[in-house]
Amino acid sequence: MVAQARGGVPIRLEPGGPQHNLLDAVPARARVEYVTFGELDTEAVLGGETDPIDEAGERALSRVVREPTLSSFIFASRRFAREAELLSERVGEAIQDVSEAGGQASMAMLGETVFALGTGLTDAGYDPEVCATHPAGAMLR
Repeated sequence: MVAQARGGVPIRLEPGGPQHNLLDAVPARARVEYVTFGELDTEAVLGGETDPIDEAGERALSRVVREPTLSSFIFASRRFAREAELLSERVGEAIQDVSEAGGQASMAMLGETVFALGTGLTDAGYDPEVCATHPAGAMLR
């Protein structure tokens, strides 16, 4: 819902719903491809020690706030997933495949899902779903 209300690629600067938190965004229009390999158990990931996740998240957020571009966002997202030790072997392989095909990809949080900008997953040989971002938010056609 936040993405639909804010537009672009939303950046939550503080936790909570749109009426309570502070939001920013990368105001971009982009084709986004994604492929899902399964699910992650949120409780299993967040139920234990979360300091490494919190620290990796703070570094990633700082990077995107400092440089609010899609390239910076996907780089920070990929680094966060790696530093927080969230990447499964399958997700890591798909990200590497996209990189080898000349694209940029990362892991969607939290799940066994890889997203890529442009045609990154297609170029790497996957059959992804496709959506798009728009700086104005959700629109009816």
